[in-house]
Amino acid sequence: MAAGKAVSLVPIEPDMTVEETASLLNVSPEFVVKLLDDGEIAYGKVGNQRRISLASAIAYKQQRSVKRREILKELAEFSQEEELHETRVYS
Repeated sequence: MAAGKAVSLVPIEPDMTVEETASLLNVSPEFVVKLLDDGEIAYGKVGNQRRISLASAIAYKQQRSVKRREILKELAEFSQEEELHETRVYS
């Protein structure tokens, strides 16, 4: 915190609510519900409330980061290829 970096507080309980999971993932609760319904994140129910394990939420977050990096790498490669193509065409 002293270095001016953002800090995330994670609950000690192994299970989180939809709202807590949304906060951890920096998305809306509605988006978390969609992820749960689509099977992207495993969850259980306590009564009629959905509970998401901290491990499942963190695993999804890590997968999302890996996927994001792969897409950005592909986009950078495509951009470089297009730049080379434009240089050849217009030179």
